[in-house]
Amino acid sequence: MFPFIIVPLALALGLAAHNAPSPAQHAAADSTAAANVDKPVVIQFDNQAWDMATVYALPQSGMAYRLGQVNPGSTARFVLPRSATAGSGMVNIVAVPFGRRFTVRSGPVSVSPGDQLSASLSPSENNISVLPAR
Repeated sequence: MFPFIIVPLALALGLAAHNAPSPAQHAAADSTAAANVDKPVVIQFDNQAWDMATVYALPQSGMAYRLGQVNPGSTARFVLPRSATAGSGMVNIVAVPFGRRFTVRSGPVSVSPGDQLSASLSPSENNISVLPAR
């Protein structure tokens, strides 16, 4: 038919049917994002190994942050310093078993302010699994 009439008409109907977010919805989304910026990253670390372990956060910048120690069979809650998550948002969780000559790394984990993670050192002391906390 007349493409110069049909195309603008279809565009007009499509835009009219589009449900744009209201200013109140924009404000709520912005306030939620702003509120999470102030929240720290929390790691619940479960040591299932037979040795006490010292836990570190190693961001991409390379400066390790000592979080604390966890006794065997225990769980500890650690808060990451804001400077550890300020760069790329990627962090390695590293455990050093007491009296051992090796470290165990989680691999890069993406973190952002307000995240809560659950990490566990395996009984064989060969890996750390990191999952979002429930």
